[in-house]
Amino acid sequence: MFDLVTVGHFAIDLILSPKISTLKPTLGGAPAYASLAARKLDSNVSVISKVGEDFPDEYTALLNANAVDLTGFIKVRGASTTRFILTYKDRKRKVQLESLAPPILMRDIPDSFTSKAIHVAPVADEVSHKVIERLRTQTNTLSLDPQGFVRSFDRQGNMSLSRWQNSAVLRQIDVYKSSLNEIKVATGFADLHSGMKKIHGCGVKIVIVTRGIEGSTLPKF
Repeated sequence: MFDLVTVGHFAIDLILSPKISTLKPTLGGAPAYASLAARKLDSNVSVISKVGEDFPDEYTALLNANAVDLTGFIKVRGASTTRFILTYKDRKRKVQLESLAPPILMRDIPDSFTSKAIHVAPVADEVSHKVIERLRTQTNTLSLDPQGFVRSFDRQGNMSLSRWQNSAVLRQIDVYKSSLNEIKVATGFADLHSGMKKIHGCGVKIVIVTRGIEGSTLPKF
């Protein structure tokens, strides 16, 4: 039994900004951020994720040093880790996908584990609806960050947001968290309150929207 299991790709982020002029690989992805934050709160955490052979040993060592359980961590021979170039300018972020690890499949979900909470956080559509249905049976609280479901990538890897085609998955979810732009494209509503109300209407108990430097919105329905 874990307190939190995070499902999605670890990523290697290459970040550029007015203060960073040289690309430097950085560990990214919700399995890293959510797990390490939860460990600071003394939670028992695990991950379900796939990476490629290029995933640095130093990142694995960091996770092990922080007591993140890696039973569901799979390094795929001949594959590449999901990589992004993130360019920050004028308070905006450009996302470019360089490589993509294999998707997380039903057979990648351990039969034996249960968790008080499971956080599903795809970055590039690597988690299927069927996998989410399976995870629903292994926790009392299922959380979703749908960013990977509302992202589209052109041939050069440039990311844009597009309408979510399988929003029926929300009926499985207890906690929803996304950015302001993501909830707009996920629901089709430009108005924040209307979008959050639509998510709540699907059965989601808690809806959280992050708004950058303006903080977050957590309404009481």
